[in-house]
Amino acid sequence: MTDRDDALTPAQRAALAEWAEASVPDGFADRVMDAWDRGAVPESVAVPLRCRRGQLRHAVVATVAVAAAIAALWVSLPRPGDASVHDAAEAVRPVLLAHCAPCHDASTEGAEAAALDVFDLRRDQWWSSLSQQQLQALLDRTETSGISDGERELVARFVAVQRRG
Repeated sequence: MTDRDDALTPAQRAALAEWAEASVPDGFADRVMDAWDRGAVPESVAVPLRCRRGQLRHAVVATVAVAAAIAALWVSLPRPGDASVHDAAEAVRPVLLAHCAPCHDASTEGAEAAALDVFDLRRDQWWSSLSQQQLQALLDRTETSGISDGERELVARFVAVQRRG
């Protein structure tokens, strides 16, 4: 007996292909599931059908994931009394214009390209591209500059809101 003695003949292959491609009658799966729900399907047949019931597990997992995303969004929404990033940025802008404008204001002669790449106080949302490192550098610079405690507090509040937002 050679390795190929058990190979299918062309006629057998065609019959197997026709059998494998046979269409399932409309509603067949529903009828089987209804019979299973009524207990009319023997256990030996019902075990493979339980895999289809596993689709319910996927639906439950997806529902829980959506609920978790909604809860996370709800928690991140600003609460009444919380300062928005925009409000905090507008409150600190005059402080930064007074102390940082020579470099961070495109309308001044002393504006530096590298500083403007970080932020330009003349842009509407000048704060929108600040990284965590740049926010920390802003805090660090206010510690060594000649700004008042009240101004330093405005900068610290802006950074806190920006990090949270």
